Amino acid sequence: MNINKFYYVFMALASCIAFSACSLDNSDPVPQISSITASFEYQKVNEDGFWIGEKNNKGKSSDDGFGGTITQYPNEYVEGALKFPINYSVSESSLGEFTYWSGFAISARTEDSFSGLALGQYNNVVGKAKTGNKFCVVTTYGEEIEVMAEKGAIINYLYYTNSAYTVDCILNDGTISKKFDDTDWLKCTIIGTHLDGTTAKVEISLAQGTNYVNEWQKVDLAALGIVKKLSFEFDGSDKGNYGLNTPAYICLDDINYTLVQ
Repeated sequence: MNINKFYYVFMALASCIAFSACSLDNSDPVPQISSITASFEYQKVNEDGFWIGEKNNKGKSSDDGFGGTITQYPNEYVEGALKFPINYSVSESSLGEFTYWSGFAISARTEDSFSGLALGQYNNVVGKAKTGNKFCVVTTYGEEIEVMAEKGAIINYLYYTNSAYTVDCILNDGTISKKFDDTDWLKCTIIGTHLDGTTAKVEISLAQGTNYVNEWQKVDLAALGIVKKLSFEFDGSDKGNYGLNTPAYICLDDINYTLVQ
């Protein structure tokens, strides 16, 4: 009798262990977070192959100090969890209307050289995107890429190359800038801003002497850590009273990131 009781107790325990094992085996798996790539393919461009924002109901006007007005229209390109701001500005005066921009423009242009500011500033030296048909042209006055996810993201890497406009000024004397010699240089510092406001930096060289980046290159950015913002600062050897003379442009594509859960 005691043996039978022991047997039933043993079987009951064995069943519980088996049930527990099955429960563990069939539990929800730990979420696997995949990386995401922003490739700029979703923005519609104009007939000339670029987008620099547009007029909207958010415009704010101010006096330009010369009898005219400047109206700034904030725009943005959003892909996944990344927001790319761009300011489209319209200057109106007795001389007419002029438009300009700063931030993150989208281009689908395939020319690889510079033939004037109107279109040439939207060309890169490779003549195509890294993948797909579109890439991002960056020239900023404080605009930053924003990670919209609450807990931020790790920016794993991105691809970059030179603007055709920048390279034209490296190879030739410009109105303000000078042709590079062996002592000249140009760099871009990519700055990641953390959730607590602290920052980390990665520097990339765009030109050293007469050698310049002329293909898509990959830069690893995981060392920046978990970031909420990504910004770009330029520095170089050719400077004047108002800062850098060489056009402060860089072209980006395929920004790969992982969201923090």
